[in-house]
Amino acid sequence: MRVENACHSGPGGRCLRYFRDLLECGPGREAGLNIGVYVGKQLVGYLLSRASGSGSGCLKAQDFQVMSRYRRVAPGLLANFLKQLRCLYPTYQLELWLPPERLSRWHRHAAYLAWLGYRFRDRSGEESSQRGRQPLVKTTLTVCADLPESVVGAAEGYKPRIRSYTYQGREYELEVIRHERHWPQLEGVWDERLLQTPDCTVFQTYAYQRLWWNHFGLGRRLFLVVIRSQGKILAIAPWQVSIQEYYGKPCRQLGCIGVNWEVDRPQLAFGSNLPSCAAVLVQFLQDQAHQWDLCRFYEQPPTSQSVSALQTGMRAVGCLTGTIADSVAPFLRTTADWDSYYQSLSKRFRKNLRYARNRLESLGDFRYETYRFAPDVRERLADYRSIELRSWKTRAHVGPGRDAHYYRFFEDLADTFGQSGAFHLRLLTLNEQPIAGTFGLEFNKGFYSLHITHDNQYDKFSIGTLLECLELEDCFHSDLREYDFLGGFLNNKRRWTDTARASQELHIYQKYWQLRLLHWLYLVIKPRIKHVVKAGLGERLKSLLVYKERFERARKRGSADD
Repeated sequence: MRVENACHSGPGGRCLRYFRDLLECGPGREAGLNIGVYVGKQLVGYLLSRASGSGSGCLKAQDFQVMSRYRRVAPGLLANFLKQLRCLYPTYQLELWLPPERLSRWHRHAAYLAWLGYRFRDRSGEESSQRGRQPLVKTTLTVCADLPESVVGAAEGYKPRIRSYTYQGREYELEVIRHERHWPQLEGVWDERLLQTPDCTVFQTYAYQRLWWNHFGLGRRLFLVVIRSQGKILAIAPWQVSIQEYYGKPCRQLGCIGVNWEVDRPQLAFGSNLPSCAAVLVQFLQDQAHQWDLCRFYEQPPTSQSVSALQTGMRAVGCLTGTIADSVAPFLRTTADWDSYYQSLSKRFRKNLRYARNRLESLGDFRYETYRFAPDVRERLADYRSIELRSWKTRAHVGPGRDAHYYRFFEDLADTFGQSGAFHLRLLTLNEQPIAGTFGLEFNKGFYSLHITHDNQYDKFSIGTLLECLELEDCFHSDLREYDFLGGFLNNKRRWTDTARASQELHIYQKYWQLRLLHWLYLVIKPRIKHVVKAGLGERLKSLLVYKERFERARKRGSADD
């Protein structure tokens, strides 16, 4: 309401109920898209929309306001809105009601809108209306078909900025791709280079990166660095630039596409060209220092040669560098015999699994089902979401079903990876009612477990643990080499394995005085404080965890006896 009141000093303002109804979402609500722009934590503008009618294929911009002192951010707000609109509703039009004097101003920016993928519909289709005393004219932005490259280039001001470097007598060319329209030119070579890179994961594949960017790239700038030599692509650095606030200071942060929420362990796709590519990349980053303030590469392997080469090179050119410990991801080799592995588990653990299964089978028709291909995985993902609504994850606001936007990402993931059978979704059903579910992705003979959930009603049966056991058995009986548990809730996952991958974060700072201070706080003071705290509380925390586990086992035994 603060932004609305600042933009409407007269009677044209909206009431609080209007915004509450517009922003409300849930089952049965019509399509809509709402985004805001912030300066720090302060909202300074927004664009709110709703479907103009059932099945109309058109969103109506209900309110588009930016505070007067921040008018410069309006084009970026519109650009991000249209980008999300094309991702979430690819065929939808955008209906705008504008005063006549502003309409001509919009038409002057037709080239910019074309670059964003939209053009104005023929003006003969415009209609007029009034809101209060102000006359408004209706115009519609429709989705463009493929545009000539000349139009795109003119609108974007795009000129391939290729820089040449020489390393050990060989010439290399580096180019930055900053717009999604030019990303597909890398599709044919992306995964080929990735598979030549040690420790690569499914999260760096071309398909996954494109999906992630379409859904979560809002507010970030693409920064794909392509390294060529003699016309051949040798390496790709899939990076982004985002604005991050550190101790109250906004900084332009260069890093890998994604965030460390799924333990995706991003790698630079250097293949076998590591020494030369790392050397020219350091020179390139030095030349592009005006584009970034700091680099933060999360979840890098401690033994990564690319990280070591990049850190050494950036330190040699005068930057501040450092590493800190990051996530730990348990994994299990699945090349052994399943029966041998199962017998290696504790006797009590195996007894609990048998007891859980017998109890569930005694309650009715108990089934374990696996789905891998589209469209089945998309349909069964809805069953997974229904289970999640009856689990603890709903209260904690975590998991794929936590909001509609996040869930749509997994729907697209199921559609894309389900085409090749790489999306595995498993369900436990009791009397045809789904009661537990899990899903993950297969890539390069490895399985990556993404999410698991179960109905709270069956807590006493340890149904989640039973489902994990059945999933692991499937992986052992297939041609997979490894099961990756990824991160989070490590105590639960380590009951299956004692092997894990530790990772580290690489930080690179330019030598501004603010960044020197940030480097000192983040990489010197903070780790020392954490070390002191862990040393003082470590033993007490271990004791508390032991007592907690004993209490949980006693509670479950009591529930089972009842």
